Amino acid sequence: MLKLLPTTMFAMMFAGPAIAGAPSAPATTLDINLKLDNGRHYAMKLVDDHCGRVTSKAAAVEDNIKVCAHDDGSHVRLDVDWLTRDGDQEIQNASVAVVAHGASFELDGGSTKLTVSLK
Repeated sequence: MLKLLPTTMFAMMFAGPAIAGAPSAPATTLDINLKLDNGRHYAMKLVDDHCGRVTSKAAAVEDNIKVCAHDDGSHVRLDVDWLTRDGDQEIQNASVAVVAHGASFELDGGSTKLTVSLK
């Protein structure tokens, strides 16, 4: 038993990392810019498989934008759920898009557009 313990400890020192699995790549921060065509704009930073939300509210104006990012390395799937209100006009839109790094896309809500850019 005494000889087995040091041998077991030695084996665990070298096998420990293999048992635990290879270390995963560090998370990359995604820079996302949001711009409404009425001039309001926001920015957020996300990592893979996480969501962020920006909310701005005043008496006659409200923006509520939620973005979830799923990065596969070459493209990012963005789930965008947004609401904007100016006075008595309100727009709600929920969309999903696959975007390359450095690209942008527009979501047309009728009277207002939201441009989503991924750096």
